[in-house]
Parts: sequence; C-alpha cells; structure tokens
Amino acid sequence: MTEPAIDGELLDELQQELADRGRDDAITAAELAECVEVGDRDGSPKTREAITALLFERGVPIRSGSVGYWICQSEAEAEEYRADLEGRIEGIEQRLVAFETAWREWKRDEIPTAVREKIEADPFLSMDDFSADDLRDRAVADGGETA
Repeated sequence: MTEPAIDGELLDELQQELADRGRDDAITAAELAECVEVGDRDGSPKTREAITALLFERGVPIRSGSVGYWICQSEAEAEEYRADLEGRIEGIEQRLVAFETAWREWKRDEIPTAVREKIEADPFLSMDDFSADDLRDRAVADGGETA
C-alpha cells in the first residue's frame, strides 16, 4: 500500500488553522505554510497540494481568492464561488478554441498558395481536411505536380 501524498497530521493542522476563517480573515499559502511549519518556499507548492487534499480527500469546502484561502461560510458564498469557477472554465475553453484556431491558421501558412487556392476552390474540400504534412507527402509522391 502506498502512503498518501500529504501526511494526515499536516491536513489536521491546516484544517484547524482554516476552521474559523472566512473571507474577511483569509490566509495566504505562504502564511499557512509558516503557521503549520510546512517548510515550503517559493510559492508554497506543498501547502497548495495540502489545501487541495483537504477539498478532495476530506471534503472541506475551501475557497480561494486574491486574499488567500478560507472556508466557505454560506450558500450564497458557495454559489458565488461556483459561478467564479465556471467563468474560469469558460475562459479556459475560449482560450483553447482560440489557440486551436490560431494553430490551424499558423500551420495553414505553411501550405503553398497555389495548393491552398486549389483546395479552397473545390466545394468538397476544406483546409481542415489537410495538414501541411499531408500535402508535402502528396507532392513528393506525385513528383511535385500537386505543388
């Protein structure tokens, strides 16, 4: 059996430190690390890992924000946090779509103009049907006639 990533005693100490904290007296990861003597430096990764473990393993409804960490105190605050997380997810999804589009366009520029115009003129083909590597392979196979 493998040992848990975070010691149970550390989780107990963190949970105790957070027990009576609301938004008005939130605590940063660095401050938590100092309070429970985690020994973290440079961004407190072990402390953040332990905070995540409190949520996932112990079901402690920890919130985070620019002021630090605290335990959610009301249904309204929980709903506010849900909305915040959903907004962050939506933003990440939008960045993903923008990245994928940019990548396709970036790679599209690698396709020779004459080949791209031929593909765009064909009503049954689209640029999404091909990658630059696909076209290079065809050009080599047919002796360069495609390009």
